[in-house]
Amino acid sequence: MKVALVHQRWSTRGGAEKYMVHLVSELLKRGHSIELIVHRVELAVPDGVTVHHVPMFRYPLWLRLLSFAFFSQSFLTHCQYDVSFGFGKVWGPDVVRMSGGCHRAYQERIAFARAGKLAPEKQTTSLKHAFSPFHIVNRFIEDKLFQEANHIIAVSHLVQQDILRFYQGASTIQVIHNGKNPNVIDEEKTIAARRKIEQELQVPERATILLFIATNPLLKGLEYLLQAFSSFDQAFRSDFKPVLVTIGASKTSSITNLVKKYHLVQSVRNVNFVSDMELYYRGADLLIHPTLYDAFANVCLEAMSYGLPVLTSTLNGGAEIYTSGVDGLIIEQPWNKELLARLIMEAISGSKLKEIGQRGHELLKRYTFQQNVDRVEKLLLKVAAEKGLTGG
Repeated sequence: MKVALVHQRWSTRGGAEKYMVHLVSELLKRGHSIELIVHRVELAVPDGVTVHHVPMFRYPLWLRLLSFAFFSQSFLTHCQYDVSFGFGKVWGPDVVRMSGGCHRAYQERIAFARAGKLAPEKQTTSLKHAFSPFHIVNRFIEDKLFQEANHIIAVSHLVQQDILRFYQGASTIQVIHNGKNPNVIDEEKTIAARRKIEQELQVPERATILLFIATNPLLKGLEYLLQAFSSFDQAFRSDFKPVLVTIGASKTSSITNLVKKYHLVQSVRNVNFVSDMELYYRGADLLIHPTLYDAFANVCLEAMSYGLPVLTSTLNGGAEIYTSGVDGLIIEQPWNKELLARLIMEAISGSKLKEIGQRGHELLKRYTFQQNVDRVEKLLLKVAAEKGLTGG
């Protein structure tokens, strides 16, 4: 089967990009041939893969999105392939994977994050967002996408429900959860990682290391986490010495200001760039991801793969694979600082945190990357057959 994949970049700098690179590798191993329809190539292309370079306006951002959707669709009409597979904001592919979720749902959540007061279901999109060219173009591309695409992959039931909520006439939507292969849990590596974190970030010995990872800390609930952190009682602080390590934000000044606002300078370590995330996944005690919107947060799968327990919100599509208190910890209202603080304190002071991490690691064996590709491959073969092609 010849598969044409459509995305702006051939890269590993984002979640969708990493997924595409790994998907191509796996499909090649299974004997399929690949055509890439991309604008930029940022890493080596595997032997035998054909690349079609799509022109695109780089600036402003809204024109970048619109021009790629338009020109990539034109390339699809001229390329020879059995089935086409697009990622996100594109027109024309037979199958489209909504790895980032539904933009209208995203707008709801980011509006709430900026307001910080109303419950999400009562929050309306701001005028600024409603009339922003970037958001208008995103909505326009999605409107056309959901009208024309015959097969849509949602990475969670949350995304599926969001799409159906805004686009009732959307095409067939199939939920295929993200996948990640579990790593080997190694106690010696865990101890070594912890010691290195303590040395590099000046974390006290026997401190409880809480991990927060996000490139968009506002949307992912950092301020709620800091509010919860600041409300820990003194006895808990004395007994467990909690330290929060934040990773990933490009604008560190905004985090610094929030940390000062909640008087947590001594308790928070902010790391801008990390080349070795394994160090933190192995060395931390708990990953906290109180997000307001995630189609399916891969950061949680990454943590699970090392046996690191995860606390996340029901607004993360990935939360639907957990059983709260068994193989993960779930909060329904991440903006409720009292509830979030209590859940964190109970988790750390209880005796089941390590067991939850181990069960999360075991759960991941049911969501491996190979199992994800199995389902994607099956869908692509089906679509190719529906088009009257051999699929071979």
